[in-house]
Amino acid sequence: MTTVTCICGKTSLKFAAEPGVVAECGCCDCRQKVRWAAAQAGRVWKPTLLTLNYVVDDVVGVTGAENLRMVQLRNDGAEFITAVCCHSVLAVPAGYYNGQFVAVFAQGCKLECKAPTPTIRYSASDFPGPLPPYEGENIAVALHPSKYRGANPAGTTAEQTGVNAWVKHLRASAVREGHGPGKFGETSRALMTRLYGSSATKVLGLTPLKPGIE
Repeated sequence: MTTVTCICGKTSLKFAAEPGVVAECGCCDCRQKVRWAAAQAGRVWKPTLLTLNYVVDDVVGVTGAENLRMVQLRNDGAEFITAVCCHSVLAVPAGYYNGQFVAVFAQGCKLECKAPTPTIRYSASDFPGPLPPYEGENIAVALHPSKYRGANPAGTTAEQTGVNAWVKHLRASAVREGHGPGKFGETSRALMTRLYGSSATKVLGLTPLKPGIE
C-alpha cells in the first residue's frame, strides 16, 4: 500500500499498491507544479530534481476529502491533485498515463511506501543548474522518454533501448501482483468526479517554465 499525506497532515490518499517504478525527473512541467504549490502556501522553493513514484491508480482510502482539488496549471500541462489545506501536491493522474498510474512526487508530500530504486533519470536538460550524479539503475537521459521513441527517435541506440526497456517495465507494473486501476477502490479521476462532478479540474492558464530557467 502507498499512503500519500499532505504536509500539514489533514489530507491523505491511500493506494492499494506499492510504487512499481520510480524515476528521477528534471522536467519543467513537474517542477512547476511543486513550485506553484509552494508559492500558494508561502513555502520557500528551491529548484529540486523530483522523484516520481509511479503507483497503480487505485484509491482505497481518503482522509480530508473536502480539501482535495484537481488543478491544471496550463492548457497543455498535466492535471494533478492538490490538498488546499496546505497546498501539497498529492498525485498526478496525467492523461498520457492512460488511466493506469498516478505519479507521486516524493518532494511534494509525505510519502509512506516501499519504493524501488530509480530505473531512469529523464529530462535532465530541463533542469536549471548542475545535477547530482545518477545513482539509480538502467539509464539517465537528457530528454523526456517520449523523445526516444516513435518513428524518428532522438538519442543513441543505447538510450533508445534503455528508455524502451523502462517503458515496458512501467506498463508491466500496472498489473503486477493482481493490481489494476480501480480494482479494489476507484481511480483518482473517478474520485474527483464523484466529489466535484464534471467540473473537477480548475485550469489556471499559467505561462510554462522554460528549460534551464527557474
